[in-house]
Amino acid sequence: MLKFQDFKFEQLTVHQLVSKKYFNRYFEIKYICPLEELSYITYKIIEYLVKAKFNHALTNPTLKFNAQNAEIEVGKIGNILSLSFFYIETERSNLLDLIRYAADTVKKSLNDIINYDTNDLSQEIKKIINESWSKEDFISYKLHAQFDCIDEIQKIADLEYINNIKNIILSILDFSEIHLYYIGREQLNKEEIVNNLVKVFNSNNLADNYSKYLEERIVENNDIKIERYSANLQNTLVIGILTNSNIAKPNFPVLLLYNALLGQFPNSKLYQTVRVKQSLAYDIKSHVEYTTGLVVIESRTNIEYLEKIRDLSLGEIKRIKIGHFSNEELGCLKKMLNTYILFGLDSPKTLIKFHFYMYIFNQRYNNIEELITAINNVSKQDIVDFSKDIRVYSTIYIYNQNELQKYMGVNL
Repeated sequence: MLKFQDFKFEQLTVHQLVSKKYFNRYFEIKYICPLEELSYITYKIIEYLVKAKFNHALTNPTLKFNAQNAEIEVGKIGNILSLSFFYIETERSNLLDLIRYAADTVKKSLNDIINYDTNDLSQEIKKIINESWSKEDFISYKLHAQFDCIDEIQKIADLEYINNIKNIILSILDFSEIHLYYIGREQLNKEEIVNNLVKVFNSNNLADNYSKYLEERIVENNDIKIERYSANLQNTLVIGILTNSNIAKPNFPVLLLYNALLGQFPNSKLYQTVRVKQSLAYDIKSHVEYTTGLVVIESRTNIEYLEKIRDLSLGEIKRIKIGHFSNEELGCLKKMLNTYILFGLDSPKTLIKFHFYMYIFNQRYNNIEELITAINNVSKQDIVDFSKDIRVYSTIYIYNQNELQKYMGVNL
């Protein structure tokens, strides 16, 4: 049985909200469950299933609460699955009842999935892959399939795979930890809130430290070329880069600044070379995945420019490795990155995610300002040394089928 001391509770302070009235009261309940293996496709299937069931529960016309501002979010952090329920702007008198309702609805949604007939669940999963799989899902799946050295698309109809989905849901129901974050003006009675949750959930086997679940992966193949054809998607180039960093490592600030230098902002290397100087793309950018350390370059363009953009991108990666950037450029990017991070102080969700990540990965930053200080201390040589350990391991081409037929003069 859960006890009061088993809960993690934190009341955060928001310093400079754009709309203090709108974000007057905001709470987020996080249920986290460490798993032995959680691939990208398994996580996405669970996300679709849980959201569908949860949204169905919220649309019940007999509900006592107005659920327009209630949402659920499913997250994958290394080998950890997290479910978050959050609610914006509620009256204090309703808060405790609302927290109990939120927890109860999550539990009901998960039980509904477990009670699926195996064949029905198999059909539901096939429907997700065939109808709900977006371009972004496809790209992320292909990147992570190589990162994890697995490919599961062909397994989704297997009875063993369906039962594995149910077992993961059962693991979530036996929650390892429950965190409650609250943002608001008044102080809350922690014990009062926790007791409301205890009435809904039981739990055991609390994990001590989640850092061990973020293991280093081995990528067996270098720079695999993947092609996909679509009748309604824009031509897209995606390049996956493996780094020797993630949010749990001391060089995380270097990773953030490297991504900023490569392609995060309009004055980054990729944007200036590909978009400004040569006008080859509609857009080009890079982003970093905090928990895996993957840096992903993405560009939308005409078919005839895809290979050229790839060559230019690889060229900029090599130029950074030899220090072909100035301290002035780095200083400007630090200011832009600092401003970008400080926007997080205006977002309850971002604040909570930061503190949640710091807890999971036992990181050294107590607040966002400390992370900014660490970024400002990164030197040019730190970037050069960091870039020598990275490597390109995946290139994905998404072609618009109609444009490709015209370009090649053939029927595909």
